[in-house]
Amino acid sequence: MNNSNLYNANGLAQLNNLEWLDIEGSKKMTDYSFLNNNKSIKKLLISDLDSLDFVRNIEKLESINFWNCKSGDLSPLLECPTLKEVSFNPQKKHYSHKKDEINNVLIERNKKER
Repeated sequence: MNNSNLYNANGLAQLNNLEWLDIEGSKKMTDYSFLNNNKSIKKLLISDLDSLDFVRNIEKLESINFWNCKSGDLSPLLECPTLKEVSFNPQKKHYSHKKDEINNVLIERNKKER
């Protein structure tokens, strides 16, 4: 989805078979809390978001890619039990973690779970 006028996608939370969500260029839409407790999304690509808090509770999330997280707190990524891969660009000074740090923790966690 690439729509500069998109500001609300709450209806997406009702889609039970949605596995991949790509929302880019929607500067008006930065709150993704409607994805809390989503049971189907495996892959997320989001350009701008306020916070990553919603990620903790996405049941099947395996991969997330984003451009800008306003809060800078990337710790919720480490709390998502199914997450395997994180990508973001650029690395911003206010981010709590570096991309390599997060991915290394996820790799180690996944090795232990095997």
